Amino acid sequence: MAAQLHPLTLVLTRPDRQSRRFAEELGLDLPVEIAPVMEIVLSDAGPLGDARGVIFTSENGVRAAVASGLQAGEAHCVGANTARAAREAGFEVRKTGRTADELVAALLAAQDVTGPLLHLSGEHTRGEVAERLSAAGLPTTARVVYRQDERALPQALVARLRDGAPVLLPLFSPRSAALVSAQVGRAPGAAVICLSDAVRAACTLEAETVETCPAPTGDAMREALYRRAAAKALEGPKA
Repeated sequence: MAAQLHPLTLVLTRPDRQSRRFAEELGLDLPVEIAPVMEIVLSDAGPLGDARGVIFTSENGVRAAVASGLQAGEAHCVGANTARAAREAGFEVRKTGRTADELVAALLAAQDVTGPLLHLSGEHTRGEVAERLSAAGLPTTARVVYRQDERALPQALVARLRDGAPVLLPLFSPRSAALVSAQVGRAPGAAVICLSDAVRAACTLEAETVETCPAPTGDAMREALYRRAAAKALEGPKA
């Protein structure tokens, strides 16, 4: 019996809102399956207190701030999408970085940024932003304002991945990489693209290929997906 052939599919495991926007921005002429491996649960951000500015390392922090009525003031952001969301929410974005490391460096080098600052973060976060800034003399407090609860991938999708279905699988965070790896284990037909070295380190998925973007940006991820989709098209379906 001939092996069942599957069309190349883009599988997005980010939360639904981010996945739908990314698929629209990407614009690849491929079937798209959105299967969030995390659910974002917001909590009350509380008052700013004596903080002179806030730090956002994801759009979800901005969403939590807005839901809590914090829509003005100075903000420092990781990532272009986070900065855009903060501006749209009414914050004055002062310093940005592509990664937490870049933002920490920018804040410590700035002459016009003084503390205390407030980092509105998720329950699972990396970079120890508040700790590093405080240790370097810029007082910063971290406050958890959302959870990233694990969600099970659809069993039909897991079965197809394990069966070798050809997919493009971008991974955007260490937590999502770890969760997908744990739930799937092996995906011999998957071309996995990790946003950063930290994401790659968390990815233990056995896949056809696993690569890391040359820069931790949405543009770099899109370019990598375009290139890999073109390569897959040249390979053709595998019997």
